[in-house]
This record gives sequence, C-alpha cells and structure tokens, in this order.
Amino acid sequence: HLFPFSAMHDRIDVVIKPRYWHLVEAGGATHVKCADDPDESPLIYGLYESREVCNAGVGALTGAGVGAVGGVLAGVALGAAIGCATVILCILAILVAALIAAAIVLAGALAGGQIGRWVSSNSEPSADGNVLRVGDYVTTAGELITSGDFDGARVYWFVEETTLHGQSSGSPDFSFREFDDNFPIDACPVIIR
Repeated sequence: HLFPFSAMHDRIDVVIKPRYWHLVEAGGATHVKCADDPDESPLIYGLYESREVCNAGVGALTGAGVGAVGGVLAGVALGAAIGCATVILCILAILVAALIAAAIVLAGALAGGQIGRWVSSNSEPSADGNVLRVGDYVTTAGELITSGDFDGARVYWFVEETTLHGQSSGSPDFSFREFDDNFPIDACPVIIR
C-alpha cells in the first residue's frame, strides 16, 4: 500500500448457520450482509487485528506530528522570505507556507506509515497455525459490534479465536444449507434455554 495507514485489517466472510442468525440482527444492526448464493445466506465479517495495520497507523500519526512541526517552521521561513510588502504578497506567502506545511505533514505521514508497517510482522487469518482458505468450515469468537464502516452490519472487531473444522466440498458461493447438512457440530458452547 502506498498509504499503509489506510489499510484495513484482514477479514473473513463467514456464512452463518440459522441457529446464529440472531447474532447479525442484534445490537442495533441496521443492515445484514448476505452472501451471493441463491439463498442470500446471512454472513458476518470477521476482522483479525493486524499489527502491521496498527503500527502503520501509529507510524503515520507520529510522522505527521513530526512533519507538522517541520512544516510549520519551513512554511514560516518561506513566508518570511517572500515578505508582506503588499497584500498580494502576504496572501501568496500564506498560501505557499500552508502548501509547504501540508506537503511536509503528508510526507511525514507516508514515511511514518511505511516505517510502522515495515517493522511489523505480516499476519494472515489462521486457526491453529493453518492459514484460512475460501470454503473452510470455521467457528469464530470475538467481540461483535455494529459498524458504520460496514453499513451498520454486525462484525467481529476483532476475531479472538478461530477453530478450523475442515474444508467444504462445495464451491463458492456457499449457502447456509450446506453448513446445516455437512457441519452440524461447531465449537460454540451449548446454551440451554
């Protein structure tokens, strides 16, 4: 990413079995994400916290802060060099100073974001050391939130635990019906009501 601070955490889209549909409808959700299968199976996005993305954000903020100090100093120096002999020169000095300061802040954010990303280890969604693939049967657990970034849908922010149960024999797009038939037991605790 040219702008690493704009990257998003790794995400998996999990088609949900009917017994868990209440999870995507709760918590003030205004939208339910659906898969592209003919049944329009409800799904939930699971985001995995990425140190690479977090460190890129911290690096970008640090770089922007350092750049802001340098940008203001450079802008003031350049503005003073242009001078304010006339109103037009004063306006020109202020505009040039602001542009120079903004360019230095952006350069600092870019450099800081790249450095933060570079010093981090790259991660991928996995379960028990196995990288997840399209069509894996998984059970996920984590904190569910309603996210405006995903049209008011419920998402895991972040997935804290993933259990891999095997691979689907079907092909995308996956329907909840396949999971009900082929994946009856998952890793969620049994709740007696």
